[in-house]
Amino acid sequence: LFLLNSPFMAKQSAALAARLGGGPPAERVRAAYRLALQRDPAAAEAAAAAAFVAELGDAKGWPALAQALLAGNEFLY
Repeated sequence: LFLLNSPFMAKQSAALAARLGGGPPAERVRAAYRLALQRDPAAAEAAAAAAFVAELGDAKGWPALAQALLAGNEFLY
C-alpha cells in the first residue's frame, strides 16, 4: 500500500511521467517501460497501457501509468 498511497511515490511517478516527453502515446508507453523496467512492452501490454492512459486523460493517465509500473512486482524484484 505504501507504493500506491505514498506522497513520495506520487512525486516519483510524476517525475517519471515528465520524462516521457510529448510524442505519440505508443512512444511514450515504450519510454515508460524502458525507464522503469529496462525493457520494451509486449504488444498486449502496450495496448493496455495506451488504453489506460486514454481513459484517464493525459494529465492523470501518464503519472498513473508510471505509478503502476513503479509499484509492480517486476520493478520491485
